[in-house]
Amino acid sequence: MSALTLLLALLQLQQLNQLLPFPLEQGPPQSPASVSGVVIDSQTKQPLAGVTVMAQGSGGLGGKLIAVTGNDGRFLFPSIPPGQYAIEASRPGYVSEMIGNPREDGLNGPIIQLLNPGQVLSEVRLVLTPGGVITGRLA
Repeated sequence: MSALTLLLALLQLQQLNQLLPFPLEQGPPQSPASVSGVVIDSQTKQPLAGVTVMAQGSGGLGGKLIAVTGNDGRFLFPSIPPGQYAIEASRPGYVSEMIGNPREDGLNGPIIQLLNPGQVLSEVRLVLTPGGVITGRLA
């Protein structure tokens, strides 16, 4: 292969790398992050069992991880790839709750929690509020 052909191939690869939403060249593997905490009822201040806690990767490239709280209201994601996540707790009869920071672009959307390589995010406290029900009869 001539030096010119090699140079042209490298330039094309560089241009392609700039167009993709992820790098073609992967660096060394990154240490996973972990997230743990508890979900409690806003009125009783007691831990809530059976709450679904979801960590959804943002940007369309991340996956979805799900944990369910135990009788002690605790949840654990022991190994999450670093990145941006929308982390939400939900249970029927309650208003969902999210942790993280509002989007920086000012648009409506999920609250984002940035997880860095090797980060341990512990003692996260999510408070769920019981949903209201309106009953009655229209005359």
